[in-house]
Amino acid sequence: MVALPPGRLLGPVVLRALIRPSDAPVEVWRRPAGDDADAIDPGRFAPRFTAAVNQVRKLAGRSSVSLSDVESRRAAQLAGHYFAAAAGMGDPTAADRVALGMMAGWGLAGGVSRGHFSAAHASSERGPAGLVAAMMLRPSGRLAMVSDKVRTLAVGPLFVSGAPVAGVIVAGYEPFTAVDSEQGRQQVMELLQAARAAAGVGPARRLGEEFDAMAEEAARAVEGGGTVDDELEGLLFRAAHAVMGGGVRGLALYAADLADLELPEDVVRRPQLEIAVAVGAYRPPRHPWTSPIAYLLYVEPDAGTFAGNPSAAGQPPCSGGGPCEIAIAPESP
Repeated sequence: MVALPPGRLLGPVVLRALIRPSDAPVEVWRRPAGDDADAIDPGRFAPRFTAAVNQVRKLAGRSSVSLSDVESRRAAQLAGHYFAAAAGMGDPTAADRVALGMMAGWGLAGGVSRGHFSAAHASSERGPAGLVAAMMLRPSGRLAMVSDKVRTLAVGPLFVSGAPVAGVIVAGYEPFTAVDSEQGRQQVMELLQAARAAAGVGPARRLGEEFDAMAEEAARAVEGGGTVDDELEGLLFRAAHAVMGGGVRGLALYAADLADLELPEDVVRRPQLEIAVAVGAYRPPRHPWTSPIAYLLYVEPDAGTFAGNPSAAGQPPCSGGGPCEIAIAPESP
């Protein structure tokens, strides 16, 4: 267990517990064995460390992870700064910046959905496997190395000449996997219908393929470099001309996983709901991680032009993690 000072990402360990899997008493605890001491070599360490991680993952029924050379070089450059800050030498928040920079995974191709960070130190005589064992004692270490969603590691060792201790910082990366359009739409609809059923409201109805196609067009435009707020506004204008009677309202919602989307109460509890849904990928500006995003378009009989637009309060739509919302009424005849 760690204690996090206000405003900090990292903090000191305040509690360690050794929990038995059964009631059988254990009188002796043996530290996991390390490997040969000559493996403490900057040129060999990261591959050996990754191999030791993969042995643990195999025991846990996980697939193997690969080593990112680009991010590992960055980690090796930053490891000294991290441990110096963690030891109280200089600005302690430098450790937070190192962790955030490594979690970002800027050097990885293909998109990252999440990054995790951990660090540990141990006797240099125990080698890479000993450092893996030390890191496995930390929840953050297990998350970074053994999570079933992690596929890539960055490993940055720190060796001090003549010192009996070695340290390592590690980042584990979950790749972003594009969601199939139809499967994503179905997943969001199932999430919505389940939420409405739990609220005691009847099921939502699909607005129609024409409106699904409009929402799909907005999703693809954002993936091609458009902004969410611009494309959502364009979607609402197009849909307002096509709907017969009333206006339309649109939402853009994103989360680390579609299953984690937080649906607004207005959508969940609206007695009558006709809705179109599209799903795409979204990486917010100056943000390292890519997330799935869902576009919801539904009829709003009493919508007024730009009602509920977050930019009206000085906050650009979708700049802070969603939802962003725009409502538009049809033109008068």
